[in-house]
Amino acid sequence: MKRGRTVIAWVAITATARAALADGSVASVEIAARVGYGFPFGDVESHKGFAGSVGDPLDQTVGGMVPLWLDVGYRFNPRWFGGVFVAYAPGVPGDALHAACSNNVPGCSPDDFRAGLEAQFHVLPEGRWDPWLGVGLGYEWLHVGFGAGTDPLWASGFELLNLQAGLDARLGSQIALGPFLALTAAEYGWNSPLPSSNAF
Repeated sequence: MKRGRTVIAWVAITATARAALADGSVASVEIAARVGYGFPFGDVESHKGFAGSVGDPLDQTVGGMVPLWLDVGYRFNPRWFGGVFVAYAPGVPGDALHAACSNNVPGCSPDDFRAGLEAQFHVLPEGRWDPWLGVGLGYEWLHVGFGAGTDPLWASGFELLNLQAGLDARLGSQIALGPFLALTAAEYGWNSPLPSSNAF
């Protein structure tokens, strides 16, 4: 595998619906579903001797993404939740990728998959409004397609940072809804060189 390096941060403002599956007990299984919009930040960097990917802003390849996020875990007590997350985010091409895939070529788009572990601390778990903070770690796969008949680019690597914050509004004894903000950063190894915008 050819190696490249990139650092990417996704910020998503989403809604989360959380339901405790136990019958009102303090310790219970929980599921949360989230949806939002992701913004790429950072530059694509070159590994030593790895040409064709130096200094391009990542948003030239990935214009934005819509993360579909699922949390499954356990509320150990009113304040602490721990569990796993999986997220799939189909994306729209950035300007350079769009230019490389003129005439609306099918399959010319980025998408992203993430999975990992997380923990959340709830400040006012018994209140009508419950602000919370979260932290996590995981693994991420980024796919960039250039249309049918061309080889896609794949990148994968560990998340270096996953910070979360939200505000739950309690709608019932077991359901809450509210806004959510996440910031994640990852370092990737590419399966082939990511073309620079100049190469497009």
